[in-house]
Amino acid sequence: MKKLMLVLAMVLIAIGTASATDFKVKATVASWTDAAEASFPVTFKLYDAATNVLATSVTAPASPVTALDMTVFTIVVPSNTVKKVKFYVTVTDAVGNISVKSPDSNELTLVGTDTIPPAGVNTVNISIVP
Repeated sequence: MKKLMLVLAMVLIAIGTASATDFKVKATVASWTDAAEASFPVTFKLYDAATNVLATSVTAPASPVTALDMTVFTIVVPSNTVKKVKFYVTVTDAVGNISVKSPDSNELTLVGTDTIPPAGVNTVNISIVP
């Protein structure tokens, strides 16, 4: 686990609901190389940086890794709110050694469904034009 060169690409697919917005998130290990790693397979684990909760993971049989898709996961954003989520990744080898965390550089800004009606004038003057 000498070198962790990891880039994640995040893709969002929004599915609206009445009270919240569910964002389906797909993370991809864009590239990772560790020629010195002797214990394969390795598992990439993506965590929510604020809560340290595991969001998704994927296992790679060997190095180098390119374009390895992780399992899609869901982030729920309540209506009328904005949620910023940062992620970090660790790599665990076959014997249980865990790499250092990647930087929290993977951030998403998600906006919930707008359910607030516009404020304004409730009356309309109607007149007949001759």
